[in-house]
Amino acid sequence: MKRKTLVDIIEILFIVLCVYAATTKLHDFQKFRVQLGPSPLLTAFAGWFVRVITVGEIGIAIW
Repeated sequence: MKRKTLVDIIEILFIVLCVYAATTKLHDFQKFRVQLGPSPLLTAFAGWFVRVITVGEIGIAIW
């Protein structure tokens, strides 16, 4: 197997991983928000932060 082919396969797997993580967070939006709630730094921004993380993961996967 060529090195380029291996690198391409790893890139595709990382893209799938990011899309899967973002999709899971969108599917269980309330659960993810509740999990971020107890954090002392993120309590006030939990709702906003959930959206930023999800959009960021999808953006990274597309880019």
